[in-house]
Amino acid sequence: MKLPLLLSLPLLAFGFELNFTKEFTKSLVPSELTSTIKVIVDKEEEKEVISSLNTYNDFLKKYDEITKSNVSMSITPKYGYKDGLAYFVGYTGVLNYTISSNESSKVKEFFENFYAIKEENNTTSHMPALQWRINEKVYEETLDKLRFDAITWGNSYSAELSKKLNKQCSIKEIQINGNFARPIMYNSEVKMLKSSKMEIPIVEQVDEIVSIQPTFNLVCQ
Repeated sequence: MKLPLLLSLPLLAFGFELNFTKEFTKSLVPSELTSTIKVIVDKEEEKEVISSLNTYNDFLKKYDEITKSNVSMSITPKYGYKDGLAYFVGYTGVLNYTISSNESSKVKEFFENFYAIKEENNTTSHMPALQWRINEKVYEETLDKLRFDAITWGNSYSAELSKKLNKQCSIKEIQINGNFARPIMYNSEVKMLKSSKMEIPIVEQVDEIVSIQPTFNLVCQ
């Protein structure tokens, strides 16, 4: 096992205290396809906006083949301006939601139904490319495993250091930051999810690295 350099160590009555960080990583293959969708409705009457948004909202509630999250809906007045004066134009309604599934066929089926509603309601929708992501439960389990690996490594390292230096070494403290950045999905290649009604880009499925960088405080006497 490669040992960290023991530099600038505070002396503790014929011993020393060592502080250092070490990175622990695990490579995962993302298994969920996900995308965030925004539906925009512009109409003169508020009740027409509500009716149109409810059509999508009802579809979302009943469609249980995929996972839906982060659903939000808002309606605001819309104004135009002429000669420095504002005049009422109508209402703008916005519906946002995130969809995800482990099966691309389920995602394809969802969007075929989604676009059928869109064509009937003459609405605008914005949707970025489908992304592969790590399942939230798998991600949390991986972090737990990395924390366990860090603790196990710290104990093993202190035991090895004790033998090499002929001292009693032990881990005094391990600080593991609670704020972990999710792996970044790089758009290295884009494929397409196609049907007769649509063509949706899908970012290539590539391995992602989950990592933690705990700080170890070790004392040798």
